[in-house]
Amino acid sequence: MVDFKKIINSTKLSFSLNKKLIKTFVDLILQDADKNTKVIQDEIKLLTGHTIKINKINTAETCLVLFGCCFGLLTTNGSGLITSNQGKKIEKISKEIIKETFAESQYLIEKIDKYKNLYNKELKMYYHPAGIFLQNFAGEDIDKIFTGNPEMLNPLLHKKVMSVLLAMSLTPTLIFKKT
Repeated sequence: MVDFKKIINSTKLSFSLNKKLIKTFVDLILQDADKNTKVIQDEIKLLTGHTIKINKINTAETCLVLFGCCFGLLTTNGSGLITSNQGKKIEKISKEIIKETFAESQYLIEKIDKYKNLYNKELKMYYHPAGIFLQNFAGEDIDKIFTGNPEMLNPLLHKKVMSVLLAMSLTPTLIFKKT
């Protein structure tokens, strides 16, 4: 069955998919970094009783996982908004913007690619990115997000962060629907 709404939206998007729109997408993720990091901190506190301090590292990690999951979503037709080729164009231009903005861009892009690959690994799901992200987010306080078993991530926290990442990654991608 042909999805005419997707075809029409893709056609409109191909005309308006420019660097300015993609910069808006990148800026949305970066501007919401503090707010999104606080949401993750609150979920950890709610589900474990422990507070993980917010710092530049876990704030950056929040942005990186969101970029990775958004790119995974957009480049695999997972968004339902655009084609995978358009998603690849968004990813390419977004990475160019990151290179222009950050001195340590190569490291950041490697981390973004790692999260994207983890997203793509598990049938377009947030399972692997959420687990790795939680461990990176916790940093020195990693023991606080595990159960009594040092090898088992708190399963309720893991699932909740998967849901939160889904919601957080959908928000910036919706700008491509408005075009």
